[in-house]
Amino acid sequence: MKDETMTVIRSITRKLMSGRWLFTVSAAATFTIMSVRGQLPADDVKELLMLIATFYFIQRTVEKTNGNSDGHGA
Repeated sequence: MKDETMTVIRSITRKLMSGRWLFTVSAAATFTIMSVRGQLPADDVKELLMLIATFYFIQRTVEKTNGNSDGHGA
């Protein structure tokens, strides 16, 4: 049971430290903050976040298709 828990924790840690995940979260936070402050129109923020999320999930699909589904960011 302890080994399974440690494996899950390592997997989550690896995911949280992946470059793509960090970039996605930081971009979302940046665009959200700028939108709330009125520095960016909400429509632009929505479009940018959709673009980033789409790219992220397309890359995940390509990795799984190619057999590289370890979750590391590139």
